[in-house]
Amino acid sequence: MLARVLQESRGRQDLALLLQYVLQTTPVKPTDVRQLIEGHLGEAGKEAYMLTGAEQLVEQGRAEGRTEGRTECRAELLLLLLGNRFGPLDAPTQERIRTASFAQLEQWAVRMLTAPTLVDVLR
Repeated sequence: MLARVLQESRGRQDLALLLQYVLQTTPVKPTDVRQLIEGHLGEAGKEAYMLTGAEQLVEQGRAEGRTEGRTECRAELLLLLLGNRFGPLDAPTQERIRTASFAQLEQWAVRMLTAPTLVDVLR
């Protein structure tokens, strides 16, 4: 059956999606899947398996990029709000905010609502 899938125009991509589903939803080991696919489907199966790994890496990169983008956006917004509330921020404070974690930025954003000074926000 899998050999027939590979004969279709999008066969490798379809097999890669199937393999990705199997790897994500079952306890089967990736090495076992690779050996099975390569043993039964040869070079075409190997290419489909490699495509699955490549797609997972691409998606992982996208997810990391989205997280990084949200953190940068949150930092820039916090810089804007703090600057408006407490006046211009010095370079070390700006750098501290730009390099903070997402969770730390969230803490500071909440504190900013009630803290009387910038020092109190960033404590």
